[in-house]
Amino acid sequence: MTEKLFDWLNFHLARLVPLVTALVILDCMLWFWVIADVHGVHAMSLSFLNVGQGDAELITFPGGKTMLIDGGPADGDILGALAPLLPPTHRTIDVVALTHAQADHLSGLIDVITHYRVGIFVWTGRAGSGAAYNALMKALKDNHVKMLTLREGDAIRSGAGVAQVLSPNAQLAQSKDLNDTSLVLKISFASTTALFTGDVAKGAERQLAQEFPAHVDILKVPHHGSRTALIDEFVHTLSPVLSVIEVGKNSYGHPTSEALASLASVGSRVFRTDKDGTVTMRITNDGLVHLARE
Repeated sequence: MTEKLFDWLNFHLARLVPLVTALVILDCMLWFWVIADVHGVHAMSLSFLNVGQGDAELITFPGGKTMLIDGGPADGDILGALAPLLPPTHRTIDVVALTHAQADHLSGLIDVITHYRVGIFVWTGRAGSGAAYNALMKALKDNHVKMLTLREGDAIRSGAGVAQVLSPNAQLAQSKDLNDTSLVLKISFASTTALFTGDVAKGAERQLAQEFPAHVDILKVPHHGSRTALIDEFVHTLSPVLSVIEVGKNSYGHPTSEALASLASVGSRVFRTDKDGTVTMRITNDGLVHLARE
């Protein structure tokens, strides 16, 4: 009886082992594709978040490292905007960047720093004022977040993706116009480039057009498409294929007809977060841009 039992077990184990092995291999393959899809091994994603009248952008580099540029205003619900883009288990944002110390760019970062583990905080070093700015500095200190000042010529690299700092230089960092002190990042992957401009105004735009005269594929339109944004020299130098205006309900007239006309003059396709919601652009390693909206 025992002998027959062992014969039966050996027979079925002989058939079971290849099946189990195949299932393990399939499981590993499935997990590989899940991980590859979540972390974007061969892609970079740029998400322009719908946070109302303010700016916030999430960059996911090839390999999965993340950078959040600005956090929107206090009522922008940055955590709600991030939730669909980051897996529930993703509790780290590797880099948080503040373009300039104004409330519609920094207020939401207080919640981000409280709820996520932040690897490093980068900014221009130009101090702001007011309760929101003071609360942000306190949150950074209380959560032991390292801070780093960036200027023109610095760069952040992750895998095949790079974020190059184009502005401010030492002179612009001291500008009386806080908008012109904005951290300007040129983010590149494969053959595609995107320019994140904060709230730069005419002075910084003119300098950028002269010092970095190059076409970009994607433009984060400065200052919500205000009347001080997008001088002709800047727009025609960049000639962006795609443009995103981050804007909400406001009394400033953003985006202005002049800004929209300027973008139309170079044939740029325009997205607006007040109409389109969060806009995500996924760039594959062949340089193609795939669009997805909220």
